[in-house]
This record gives sequence, C-alpha cells and structure tokens, in this order.
Amino acid sequence: MIKLIAMDMDHTLLDDRKQLPERFPEILQELKARGITVVIASGRPLNTLKGIFGTMVNQLEFISDNGGQVEYHGEIIYKNIMDLAAVRTMIQCGNKQAD
Repeated sequence: MIKLIAMDMDHTLLDDRKQLPERFPEILQELKARGITVVIASGRPLNTLKGIFGTMVNQLEFISDNGGQVEYHGEIIYKNIMDLAAVRTMIQCGNKQAD
C-alpha cells in the first residue's frame, strides 16, 4: 500500500513552461481521498513553493531549500540554517578568488 508520494518540481512535476499539470488539483484530491500523503520536494524556498500551489498548500507537505527545511501539517518540523560566520567566510573566499 502506498502511503506517501514525494515529487520533485523542476523537470519532474512542472512542465517546460514551469506549469503544474492541468489535472494536478484533481489528482491531488484523489490521492488525499486514498489516504496518501503528498510531499513536494525542491531546492526552492518554502514560500516560493507555497506560491505555486495556492489553495492546495493545506493538502501538501513540503521539503524545501534543498532539504534544509521540512514542513508537515503547516508546521516547520526541521530547519537547518547555515552559520552566518561560515557564510561570511565563503563570501570572502569567493571575493578573493574573483580578484
């Protein structure tokens, strides 16, 4: 029995025009009716993903930011934020390489 389906966005769920399949809302309803959890997995930020799915967001779970954030039933259950000092060091190294 299938209990969960995870879908990537780009070049998987979305078409070449970055659009959801026309029947996606209907298919989502059918999956939910069968008790299947639908997870959208993407490197995109969570708010960007939610903007794509509009009114369907309450029926979806999300793994966003390349796995850096997980939302389940509207609640962030995992978040991994890079250390600010490490980010600054990377930027400085990049700037030195660009010179």
